Parts: sequence; structure tokens; C-alpha cells
Amino acid sequence: MFRVRDLPEGKDRRKALMTWITNHWRQKRHDPDMEIYVRKHLRGATQFNWKNMNIELTPSQFDIDKRDALIVEREAMRTVGTDRRSK
Repeated sequence: MFRVRDLPEGKDRRKALMTWITNHWRQKRHDPDMEIYVRKHLRGATQFNWKNMNIELTPSQFDIDKRDALIVEREAMRTVGTDRRSK
């Protein structure tokens, strides 16, 4: 069902569904010699349409709690100056 969901009006591809992105390094698009650290986070669409039926995915309470804990942790890192990610 998720793979055959309807294409949004005027689009040629579907948005990715919600998933966890793991910690990783990524090259900057315009400067391949520069890398950026990407922290674990929850990302993606939670709503889509399938055969005229509106569907909404609800993350588990565990995932919501983990996401919220990571947000608090990131804010604490900003406060003490240990967050190396540019603003």
C-alpha cells in the first residue's frame, strides 16, 4: 500500500515516508572537500493519499520520546557551546 500511494497533484515523485536518519557525514553540495556532520533525526512525510483515502502515519511513542530527547540534548549542547554544527 505504501509503495503504490498516489502521486501528489503536479508532482512526478512521492515524498519519502517517515524514517530515522542515522548519524553520518555528508559532503557539501557546492564544496565536495567540506563535510558536515548530520545527527540522528526523524524525517519524512506522515500523511498521504491512497485510492481517495487519506492516510496518516503515527510514529510510536518510543520514537516521539527519542526525538524529543534528542532535541533537548541538542539545545543543551548549544547552551554550553559544544554544538559544532553551524547555525
